[in-house]
Amino acid sequence: GRTLDGVDVTAALEGKPWARPKPIYWRLDMAPGPKAALRDGDRKLLAADGLTRFELYDLRADPAESRDLSAERPAELDALKAKLLATHAEVEAEGPDWWKRLNPNGATPAGVRPK
Repeated sequence: GRTLDGVDVTAALEGKPWARPKPIYWRLDMAPGPKAALRDGDRKLLAADGLTRFELYDLRADPAESRDLSAERPAELDALKAKLLATHAEVEAEGPDWWKRLNPNGATPAGVRPK
């Protein structure tokens, strides 16, 4: 009854053409900068400030992520932003919320002093 976001990578391991049908999404709420990211093919979107500030990168042309393309490619930005926000909402709806009770450094529940 759980949503699975993994894919069968057998073809890739056998050296055959392979593509991930769903973008890769991750988040780390205690990260100092961007808190979430989405990679779709060669494009990567970083999200910060409560998912209100975004940066867009073309990993094939710029693997070091040194040039934010969000102002130059507004259509790509909007498309990836929609995918990231939809995926984020799916994760929030399905996932547990224990992490919301952690301190910003992820160590102990908020309000609990370590012994």
